[in-house]
Amino acid sequence: MIVQDLRVWLELEIPLIEDGNSFGADVQSHLLRELTEAYKRSNGFQNGARTHYLDRLKLTQDWVKYPNLMDFPAAIAASDRFDHVLLRSYFRSILTIYGGLLTKFERNWEKVVNPKGGSYRGGMY
Repeated sequence: MIVQDLRVWLELEIPLIEDGNSFGADVQSHLLRELTEAYKRSNGFQNGARTHYLDRLKLTQDWVKYPNLMDFPAAIAASDRFDHVLLRSYFRSILTIYGGLLTKFERNWEKVVNPKGGSYRGGMY
């Protein structure tokens, strides 16, 4: 996921915390916490999407066990409709999360790339 890549990159860019100008490092730490939270939430959405297939499999297995009972096709269709709405909600939430992260990175880009100001060149490169 892109959130993991950003998190690793940002961890490598955090300089040593010294006395004085550490505001940029604080901004980086805040963005790192935001990335970690976004990763956890998007993983939760993936688990929610996986449960759709498990529920559908369970209903289908019951339908195979009792083929003359016609409530199962309707239950599968209702489950699909519900999960479709749920997945749309997940995608909207992910879009909101990534949009918020993009905005925070854009607004604080100078502090992310150069946390100590113009005189310090730390980080990996």
